[in-house]
Amino acid sequence: MDFFYNDKRIGSLKDGVFRKRVKKSLHLMKMNYSWGIQLDALNKLKESGCTEIRILEEEENKVYSVPLEKMWKEGTVMHFDGDQAFLPRSQWDIKDNK
Repeated sequence: MDFFYNDKRIGSLKDGVFRKRVKKSLHLMKMNYSWGIQLDALNKLKESGCTEIRILEEEENKVYSVPLEKMWKEGTVMHFDGDQAFLPRSQWDIKDNK
């Protein structure tokens, strides 16, 4: 199932895992080295049975993953293009994309 924000596809949900592709140079919150997701999207993901978020960072070819609940509980809400929850990269599981 594809997920959209402001009519733009932001990722897809399959088997409880939300997958999103990003480029660090464009999408990483440099202030605290965090990945962010719109709160509206997080609500929809939770309602749709999502349990995990995976971000494929294309420039370094890394996969960042975190339980959805951790994003909710430990993410910091900031207003950038709408309200978003941000979680520092240090709190994500990071693996090389194979």
